[in-house]
Amino acid sequence: ERRRDLVRGMMLPQPKGAFSPPQPEDDPDTPLVYAIARAGDDRRAQAIRAIRVSALTPSTSFFVTMTGKSTTQVQAISNNVRTDVEEQFGLDALPQGDPRSGWVVLDFGDVMVHIFTREQKEFYDLESLWRNGQHLPLDKVVSPEGLMEPTEEGTSGLEAEEAIDQIWDDDDADIWG
Repeated sequence: ERRRDLVRGMMLPQPKGAFSPPQPEDDPDTPLVYAIARAGDDRRAQAIRAIRVSALTPSTSFFVTMTGKSTTQVQAISNNVRTDVEEQFGLDALPQGDPRSGWVVLDFGDVMVHIFTREQKEFYDLESLWRNGQHLPLDKVVSPEGLMEPTEEGTSGLEAEEAIDQIWDDDDADIWG
């Protein structure tokens, strides 16, 4: 109902020069988005973005995307997001997808979280698909490293993934089996 009211308000005729769309910072789901972004940043996710899409789709208010350097890091990010959101908001989302595929989705209802490896992020390019959404600035809640796009490492992809897997294997159990 809230989403419908927001969209309706955006569609009403406005006097010339008087209309400014509601800002994403004013959305009631923004605290949840900030918590998700911080949880991803805590596990060193990169390219953390939040796009408000409530005016474009009735299915959700925000897409949050973030990137891990390996499938194990994708799993660790997913685990941390789920834990932090459960603790702070009492919400849980069963992961959709398998970290080994390089893409996990967490559905918190009004906020959908997409956690990718770099390769999957580039392939699916969700940010371009939802480019008409409103971007929520995250620079006050996420580290500068968390906002940066991932780059290719100097080591081979396999060596880099194995090194990163060792870091994340120590912290997180495999909830996918």
